[in-house]
Amino acid sequence: MTDTDPEWDVVDLLVSQHARIEELFLLVGASAAEVRRDSFAELVRLITVHEAAEQQFVHPLARTGGGDAMVDDRLREEQRTNDMLGQLVEAGLGHPTFDTSLLLLREAVLGHCQNEERHEHPHLRDALPDEDLRELATVVETFQANAPRVHID
Repeated sequence: MTDTDPEWDVVDLLVSQHARIEELFLLVGASAAEVRRDSFAELVRLITVHEAAEQQFVHPLARTGGGDAMVDDRLREEQRTNDMLGQLVEAGLGHPTFDTSLLLLREAVLGHCQNEERHEHPHLRDALPDEDLRELATVVETFQANAPRVHID
């Protein structure tokens, strides 16, 4: 299923972004300087816009039907990963602990992604009509496309 498929919905979009985030972690960890910098910039941007879109559009809808505690758990995870990401960006690619911090961030982010896929995404599919989920994918894609680019030195 792809974003050109008429059945593509917000859950499909988010899961595909989770896969891209995982790929970017691998690229950042294993690439030479320029590719590493560009991949890290893409990773930072994708995590940032992904989480911002979830907080603005997805999590409020996931609260319906008894999802408050689940969303609160995801928000705590997101705050932790955002803090870790901010520290990593501030330290920079050349910092001696960058690789170790990147691995810790990867573990936290991918754990968060698994929790969303295991808990929040099925809840969304149960709570919302398919048409709403498809429309939400368009809203999230538009929001993310208009987010500013990230420059990493």
